[in-house]
Amino acid sequence: MERVFVGRQPIFDQQLGLQAYELLFRSSQQNAAVIGSHDFDQDMATTNVMLNTFIDIGLEQLVETYPAYINLSRSFLIGSLPLPFAPEQVVLEILEDIKSEPEVITAIRDLKDRGYTIALDDFINVTDMHELVKMVDIIKVDVQPLSTEELSVLVSSLRQINPNIRLLAEKVEDNDVFEHCKSLGFDLFQGYFFCRPQVVEGARLSGNRLEMLNLMAELQDTDTDFARLEYLIARDVALSYRLLRYINSAAFSMRRSIESIRQVLTLLGMNKIRNIVCLILLSEIDDKPKELMTLSMIRGKMCELLAQREGLDGADQYFTVGLFSLLDAIMDSPLPELINNLPLSDMVKDALLEHKGEAGQVLLLVEQFESGRWDRLMDQKVTPETITGAWIDAVQWAHESTESLKAQ
Repeated sequence: MERVFVGRQPIFDQQLGLQAYELLFRSSQQNAAVIGSHDFDQDMATTNVMLNTFIDIGLEQLVETYPAYINLSRSFLIGSLPLPFAPEQVVLEILEDIKSEPEVITAIRDLKDRGYTIALDDFINVTDMHELVKMVDIIKVDVQPLSTEELSVLVSSLRQINPNIRLLAEKVEDNDVFEHCKSLGFDLFQGYFFCRPQVVEGARLSGNRLEMLNLMAELQDTDTDFARLEYLIARDVALSYRLLRYINSAAFSMRRSIESIRQVLTLLGMNKIRNIVCLILLSEIDDKPKELMTLSMIRGKMCELLAQREGLDGADQYFTVGLFSLLDAIMDSPLPELINNLPLSDMVKDALLEHKGEAGQVLLLVEQFESGRWDRLMDQKVTPETITGAWIDAVQWAHESTESLKAQ
């Protein structure tokens, strides 16, 4: 059993009525977050909060029926990574270091069109932020570093730019600050004066990586039916638990409880299950760069697309060849040892281990494309346009496949 943690801090209105909770990254019972400044660190912190909230602990247990404020890294904001919740469940907080640039503006507009509520986090000045202030619904003002006069001027400026904006005073630490913020017209309040963040702890059953890979291999087999998949999932207790937790979450708004793996398979289908397993696998490999799994998925889809476009039989097996071609790097074990433990055909094994057969040659082609071996590519029957097109489509699919936890 692996312990998981989420910080939770309440947000109040002027009458101290509870309005929402902010969910915060925590890696232990220590009530503090240590997050690096790099995009990778921010992405991991956001992913950690989302997975721990929606899969392991449960959104309803954390916030009941109140909205959950969740910090959004740039990758999640612009759509490179998926949002696994419905708009009515959350308020998306844009981190203070995200710049007001065209890509960000477009992303915010798209999220608002989809019904999401957007907040700016740790706001202290309006310099170069006019466009964002006009678009968002809530601004969280860090009142701690501002004097009484500076705070009054800031509030006046924000109201002029967007009269409909809701203001949230954060880091309120005493009654005098609370009363002053109320007099300035702040709508919402958060800080140590009301309540320090509470660390909520849950449990995650540790899954077996090889069992998950085994399941992914079977998913590529067109002869695998629901009964076989049900057996494979059911024997992995951790995976069964997380799938049932997901399908019964508020994201699906099910009218009745889903209590069996067969029901999950019927509701989600093969493609959705494949995506969820990929995402769970990615989330559990925390000692490897996420780009490694992304590259595996790109390779898999690129091999599959090239097989389809060249009229080769068994395109699903080509997907498996590409997907597992980096398995040794992911698992820190020799590839032959790993491959022999998976239910793969001789064709797939030969392609992976020796680049034999048409599947092996397609994998070699993909590897040469990745490494820029243009001299070798020129000797292939496949046209450069076909190769490039397959790569573009595969990259797009790899990003879209992570939508498996997105609310429908």
